[in-house]
Amino acid sequence: RQRQVLSAHGIACFKDFEDGIARQTAEPVAGAVARLKAAEDYWRKVLTSLEADANSELRPRLKIGDVAPGFELMEARSGSKLSLSSLLDEGPSCIILVWLRHFG
Repeated sequence: RQRQVLSAHGIACFKDFEDGIARQTAEPVAGAVARLKAAEDYWRKVLTSLEADANSELRPRLKIGDVAPGFELMEARSGSKLSLSSLLDEGPSCIILVWLRHFG
């Protein structure tokens, strides 16, 4: 049945069919890959810039005894929101923040 269908369309064998598909899709796929790479490069630059801004020396550093700014983060294991103030309300503690970055 496959040979009859291929023959009806002027295709000698399945290998010729595959080669034809590869030729037709090679350029669009290469273009899509190039656009994806350009987008990835752009976002790497944006993230690098954001990281540089976040680490900027322009912001005053906290000193011993200063009150930390309030913030809320998502707890990694449960996904529930966790605020700095809720941790400090539990009593004296040492809070360590670890930032991980992943670019795939």
